[in-house]
Amino acid sequence: MNAEPGRRLLPELALAALAGAVVAVSPLVPKHWLGSLAAGIVTFAAVLAWRLLHDARVAARPDAAPALRVPPGVALVGALWVGLFATTWLWLYRHWTASVWSNEHGLFVPFLLAYLVHRTLRRDAEPGRAEASAWGLPLVALGAALAVLDGSVGSGYVATVGLLMTLPGLSLSLLGVRRTRALLVPLAASWLMLPMPRTLATDMQLRHITADAVERILEAVGYTVLREATVLHLPDRTFVVSDACSGFATLYAAASVAFVLACIARGNLRRAALLVTAPLLAIVANVVRVTILVVLTYHFGSWFIDSFFHPASGVATFVIVLFTQLAIAGQSLGRANDA
Repeated sequence: MNAEPGRRLLPELALAALAGAVVAVSPLVPKHWLGSLAAGIVTFAAVLAWRLLHDARVAARPDAAPALRVPPGVALVGALWVGLFATTWLWLYRHWTASVWSNEHGLFVPFLLAYLVHRTLRRDAEPGRAEASAWGLPLVALGAALAVLDGSVGSGYVATVGLLMTLPGLSLSLLGVRRTRALLVPLAASWLMLPMPRTLATDMQLRHITADAVERILEAVGYTVLREATVLHLPDRTFVVSDACSGFATLYAAASVAFVLACIARGNLRRAALLVTAPLLAIVANVVRVTILVVLTYHFGSWFIDSFFHPASGVATFVIVLFTQLAIAGQSLGRANDA
């Protein structure tokens, strides 16, 4: 009997350790072992405290739902699926962690999806009902074929599309149509794992939008600026707004967060506000970030823009946008999580 609390604690420790490891290796923390270790420990402690408090609240409810258990057959299929797309996962990991300036949110999407799937299945009114649909097999077969094809193409994107196509196929094959319909939100959100090429920022003219806005702000506060396309000339200094500083990474991350929050939040007004303000928040936050960098570098020297403060400003921009979106979601997100 004394071993039961320990068995309940082990999954929570494993989840907290996994969260700490993911944050530690993510591009959102300094590329130094001390910074990574500190970020991992803080994340481990925060996640463990959150899970223990959540478990205590759930245990206190008289109508608490039973723990969701994964059948051995489903676990075996999942292991085979991970093995089939092992190289794809490695390719995605390299893109998610290559730079803080692109796709930095992708590393966290699979864990968010796992949480949404777990929460949805726990609400199933008929958890013991066996369901399956043969309609999922063609999707699984097509996804596997794309993974094999990518072995010769070598793009990574083909296999990733195949991986994402297998998700609804596996859901239909293992869970059936009814449960798959309930999982439409996480299945749609899974496409947020797909890395976006940084060159897309050029096609969207984000560099020009940012440079133009920064020029106007600097002139409004008294600086002399001459802009040539995305190059800003100040007395004795020149600044280039590159694709990395265009704000595309923040825009993609903000749109991803807005989509997820809009799906699980309550109230059409909040949903509309989240979706409409996501690009505006990302662009405004990035313009303010670039303006501050230009001003500080102009006064303190080029060492400032070459220091840790440059990538840290990108992380800070994403965090500010994230908390602003959470504020827009308001109490509806909290109620959705507690339901």
